[in-house]
Amino acid sequence: MKQALRLAAAVFAASIVCPASAEAAVLVLGSGDAALCSRAALGDGAASNGVRACDAALRDDSLTARDRAATFVNRGVLELRSRDFDRAVRDFDAALRINPRLGEALVNRGAARVGQHRYADGLRDLERGTELGAAEPEKAWFNRGLAHEGLGDLQAAYRAYRRAAELRPDWDAPQRELARFTVRPAQ
Repeated sequence: MKQALRLAAAVFAASIVCPASAEAAVLVLGSGDAALCSRAALGDGAASNGVRACDAALRDDSLTARDRAATFVNRGVLELRSRDFDRAVRDFDAALRINPRLGEALVNRGAARVGQHRYADGLRDLERGTELGAAEPEKAWFNRGLAHEGLGDLQAAYRAYRRAAELRPDWDAPQRELARFTVRPAQ
């Protein structure tokens, strides 16, 4: 018989999206502005220079549809890191108009929506992005934890943080969130 658990979180921190939670980006190979944008989204370089490179790349009519979608995702990641959630959502929407099955765009849009306190919308995106095989599912699970916590479902939040920690044991962000919970048998 499964024993029900009652969870209590000591501190609620969903209003602060962990910067590491939104670092999934689609890599554009090659050279030029799209590659500079991609490298910036992966954390190599200043975000402001990266956004300018993304802007320049998106003005280039020679980008393939795949690279255009990836560039929108990469620029959205940079905006997400800068906590410009509205612009990030617009870029992830643009990527999804090009490729509606782009898991990275959904996972990152979900993170941005969590940052906007639109937890239910963010959760739907995070779940769908995970289903589509996003490259870093632990980040999707971490953000799912934030969304569940924002919705007041502490048991689901705990399970999501635990799944993120299982997927990437060396990542301390899920461990910090899990440490806030007290797990005890339900009365």
